[in-house]
Amino acid sequence: MSKMRSGRTTLAWLGLSAGLSAIVFLVAWNGIDTVGRAIASGGWALLLLSCYVFFDLAGSTISWRLLFARGRAPRLSYALEAEWMGSAVNSLLPVAGVGGEVVRARQVMRHGTPGLEAAASVIVDKTVQALTVLIWGLIGLALLIGHTGDRQVIAGGAVGFALFAAGVAGFFLVQRLGVFGPAARAAAQITKRTFWHGLAGSAADLDHEIRATYRRLERFLWAATAKLSTRIVLATEVSVAALLMDQHIPLLDAFMIRSLAVTVRAMAFAIPGGLGAQEGAFVAVGALIGYPADLMLAISLATRVREIVPYLPGLVAWQLAEGRALWRRRAAAQPSAVPSEPR
Repeated sequence: MSKMRSGRTTLAWLGLSAGLSAIVFLVAWNGIDTVGRAIASGGWALLLLSCYVFFDLAGSTISWRLLFARGRAPRLSYALEAEWMGSAVNSLLPVAGVGGEVVRARQVMRHGTPGLEAAASVIVDKTVQALTVLIWGLIGLALLIGHTGDRQVIAGGAVGFALFAAGVAGFFLVQRLGVFGPAARAAAQITKRTFWHGLAGSAADLDHEIRATYRRLERFLWAATAKLSTRIVLATEVSVAALLMDQHIPLLDAFMIRSLAVTVRAMAFAIPGGLGAQEGAFVAVGALIGYPADLMLAISLATRVREIVPYLPGLVAWQLAEGRALWRRRAAAQPSAVPSEPR
């Protein structure tokens, strides 16, 4: 188990290093002064982009809560807090996009949500995220094909999206088949450890809860609609960032750029925050529709304001929450001091 955890940590740090190296390369290739001037033209006004976090958190929280059975969702304030912390972890730490889901589940569990319901909700929510990225990316690809008519773009996009769609379908299928119970039972047979025997029953219950979540099809579709709507609203961030830099990018172009960049970033899930992958996608798509690379790179970096300014406090809040929970567990584990009666 420790070797697997060490391997995942190493992979995450390698992804972080690769992403940062890609950004450094892109900035150096396009000229540090040129990219710097583009960003500097926006000045402190670029901090206004952090306001987009409210759309992101609100839409994501609404989508997530819809996956619970009616009347079983955590209170909106608790879910919003958990979403904030989880998004901060996924955006700023090398956790391959899954550490934040654990944080979300743990946080709402502390406020009374049953563990199985919390775990099933974040797993199915990951499917919602992937599905809406696929749909949003296909919309962007259709717009791009209509704009360029390039056969190479059509062929490359078709192959890339086919692979991505296969991954999303596979992720959905293993959940529907019930992967957690069989995996825990297999681990119990291989390792002969009582830990896995005890976990097998809970894992089977989790499989049942996940399937029950998918059976609430109407709520699942509403969750996907809420998430897709959020992605569309966030695409306007590209136009606003350009406006703050005294440039103009029409909304239709912003949709193309953002949707395909989000898709590439999702495919590069092993790289924390999609560092480098997002920037490369901005530059590539921008070049296809006639925007200079330095402007695209500057806008991509500027939009990361939303992932840094509001989420750094989210990391601090998460650590404080974990610290309080640890302190309570230790206090509960200590035997209460009972004064002895005088003889």
